Amino acid sequence: MVINAALPDGASALTPRDGKPGRYPFIDVLRGLAVVLMIETHTVNALLAPGGADGAFGSVLTFFNGLVAPAFLFCAGLGFAVALWRR
Repeated sequence: MVINAALPDGASALTPRDGKPGRYPFIDVLRGLAVVLMIETHTVNALLAPGGADGAFGSVLTFFNGLVAPAFLFCAGLGFAVALWRR
């Protein structure tokens, strides 16, 4: 896939040279971040002492823990929408 090169007229940075539509890297990056956050969420929640999530740390941890499932659902829905749109 060509990303930072001079592209011919009508070519997209997300279209490989063979002309077939390519993957959208931002979906893969978001999916990867969601996997890393899911691992972090389960690991920290399993190892955190009772009462260890009190205060500002607990608030930030709870916020990031709440982003994991919606990120997975968003990636799944966006991937499905892109697949339908290309057909």
